Order: sequence, then C-alpha cells, then structure tokens
Amino acid sequence: MTASGGTPAPTASVIPLAVLLGGLFGLGGLGSTALAVVLPQMSDSLGITTAQATWVISLYVLTMAVSTPVYGRLVDITGVRAPLLGGVLLMTVGAVLAATATDFAVMVLARLLQGLGTGVGPTLAVAVIGTRFDAEERVRGLAVVAGVAAAIGAAGPLLGGLVESVAGWRGTAALPALAMVILVLLWRRVGGPGVGSTFDVAGAVVVATAAGGVIMLLQSPSSGALVALAGAALVLVGAPLTLHRSRRGPDVFLPASVLLDRRILLTCLVAGTVPAAWFALLVVVPTRLGDRGWTPLVVGLVMLPCAVVAALAPRVTPQVSARFGAPVSMGLAAVMSCSSLLLAAWATHAGSVPFMVASVALVSVAFSLGQPALFAVVGDLAAVEVRGVAMGFATLVFLVCGSSGSAVVGGLSDVADGIGGLLVLGGLCAAGAVLSTVLPRTVRGRPAAEGGAVHG
Repeated sequence: MTASGGTPAPTASVIPLAVLLGGLFGLGGLGSTALAVVLPQMSDSLGITTAQATWVISLYVLTMAVSTPVYGRLVDITGVRAPLLGGVLLMTVGAVLAATATDFAVMVLARLLQGLGTGVGPTLAVAVIGTRFDAEERVRGLAVVAGVAAAIGAAGPLLGGLVESVAGWRGTAALPALAMVILVLLWRRVGGPGVGSTFDVAGAVVVATAAGGVIMLLQSPSSGALVALAGAALVLVGAPLTLHRSRRGPDVFLPASVLLDRRILLTCLVAGTVPAAWFALLVVVPTRLGDRGWTPLVVGLVMLPCAVVAALAPRVTPQVSARFGAPVSMGLAAVMSCSSLLLAAWATHAGSVPFMVASVALVSVAFSLGQPALFAVVGDLAAVEVRGVAMGFATLVFLVCGSSGSAVVGGLSDVADGIGGLLVLGGLCAAGAVLSTVLPRTVRGRPAAEGGAVHG
C-alpha cells in the first residue's frame, strides 16, 4: 500500500483522521460485538443452534480478514476513494440484508458481504496513516485508531442492547450501515490517484481458500465431521497453491519475500494472540451474561466500563511503546491477552460478573498496545518494495487469528462447562507470549541501514 492519497502539510494533526479511520475500523468490530449480545434472540427467530449462530461471527471476521489485502492492492491501483466507497457499500448492503434475513442461509450471505466490506477499515488505517506521517505521529495515530476501534467494539454490547430494546435484534444487525456517515466525513480527506499496479486474482483466491479451511477446522468440533473434512480439503488444496503462487514474482498477491520471511511470520503470529482473545471474549462474555436471564440492554450497561477503558487506553499505550519499543510492547500485549482469557475462564466458572467484565477491559488495552506495535515491527522488517504487501499480510494474519478465536470458543462451547474453548485459546496465546521473548532480538538483529528483510 502506498501513499496514494497525497501528503498533507507537515503540521496537519493525525488525530482527527485517526479518529475517523478508527471509527470505520471499529464498525467492523461492532458488527460482531453488537450482534453477539442478541445472538439468543437471533437464533430463536431464525431457528438455528448456538454453534450455527457462532458461525455468523466467525465467517464475518474471516471474510473481513481475507478482504484486507485485497483492499490494499486496490488502493495501489485506484487510490483510496474507490476501495472506500466499495467497502462501505458492501457493509451497508450486508447490514440491510442481515436485518431482513428470514433464514440462516440468507444471514450467512449477508454476513459474508458485510465482512468483505468491513475489511476496508483496517486497510485504510494502515495505508493512510502509515504513509502520510512520520514515525512518531504514525505510532500515535495507529494507537488512536486501535483505541477508537477497541472502544467502539467494546461499546457494541451496549449499543446492540439499546437498539434491540427499541427495534429488536434486526435493528442491531443493521448498525454497521452507519459506515455511510463516516464515508461522507472521510471522502475529502483521502483524495488522490493510485500509482498503478496489478491485481493477482488467482493468488487472492488460493489464500482465501487456505484461510477458510483453517477456520472450518477450528469450528468443526461443534459443526460435525463434514465441516472438518471440508476444512481439511481446503487447507490441503489452498496451502500448497499459496506457497507455489508466492514464488512467481513480486507482483503476486502474497509474494515469497513476505510469506517465507520467518521473522515477519513470527511477529504476526505473536500479535495474533491479541485479536484471538479480543474477538473470543467479545462473543463469550456477553453470551454468558445473557445466559443469566439479563436483557441485551442490561448486558450492554454492565459492559460499559470496557468501552471506557478502551477509549482511555490510547492516552497511555503510545508512551509504553516509546519507552520499551514495539517488540516488547507486542510481548506485553500477548501476555495481557493470555491473562484475559484465563481470567475469563475462571470468572465464568466462578460466576463472577466483575471479573468477566475485567477480562474484556484487559484485552481491550492489549488491543490498543499490540496492533500499532505489530505494524511498527513489520514495517521495520520488510523491505521497502514489499512493505505495503507485508502490512496487508500482517493485517490478514491479525484478523484470521481473530476469526480463529471466535471459532475456537464456538467450536468448544460445550466442553468443560463452556470454558473449554477459553482454556484452549488461553494455552495457544500463552505459547504466543513465550514466542514473543525472541522478538527484540529478531528486530535488533537486522542492521538499521539494511533495506531488506532476512528470509527464512
């Protein structure tokens, strides 16, 4: 992704632009967290099971993940405005279709469209802020983006509950259509032509095939053997083709210079612990609170402190990154994510509402700290000529991990009194936290003047 939108005056503040981009990104999270609080009502209306309802979340995040590098390529080709318009239109059409769905098949189609549109949010945040501002302002801007996105996501249960109390679960499903307002406010700020590029459609398809297979495998414990077999088949087909395609040159969807760089891959996997925990808890905790017989509005009010914490986090996290560096910050975020999952598992078992809420607040801080750190490290590791692609790949892995988080807790929702998924995911995030201990050496091992990344 390039600075296709032009460069503002050096005195321009990153904050207003970051708030708008964070709002667009946050509506993606809102599409999961607001709907999560009304899943019981939606399930009853559509006549589906809890496991099927979880698919509505997982598939949404998956398509959001797969579409992010697509939008990155489109920004290079056309500039920012065309992908922005296309993404927001898909979000809006998907939201309206979801709000009027009469069966599970229509709801799945609606959420797929919505997810494909939502991928524009994280992509534009990185493309615009990552290329228009210097290092200090870039970290500050991305922290604001992450904080605003996390705050909106954490406020999802309250907004979903408020709308549900007036317009039912269908009104909640329509909330992402608010992206049209942000489209109007952003339009003049992101003008400018693209710089010309090619789009590898076949490469995008094989990457999406492999990613979709992974999610199906993770969801299969509650979805049956057929889903597991289909997921395995997609991985067996998609993974080798992705690797083969990556070796065909620098202009493919995911070139080998990024895919096979073990330090970039390690960095992305460590950072992936954050969205895995975030999306999982923003599904599990509202559902657990709803199981107590509370209305969606009451659940949203109980979780309001999470939104406050997420909104305040960007006032602190940039200072943490500046003091300790991005790799250490990412390690701290991984530890916090693991801790939030284990805390949520204990709180669910003990029936402690305050600690359930605290687990979501903790992972919201981790999100505000970890996401900007990811892009800072990947930007340092990647060679200049593939930096945009590397950012797109990082976003893809980040959101696939998020989809995996909701898939794991959904797939293991009936194990160990409902906390099996949290414990398994907590163990995976703990492994990521351990891996994070090598990140400082990984980044510092690359000479500052070196233009390229070291490949595996």
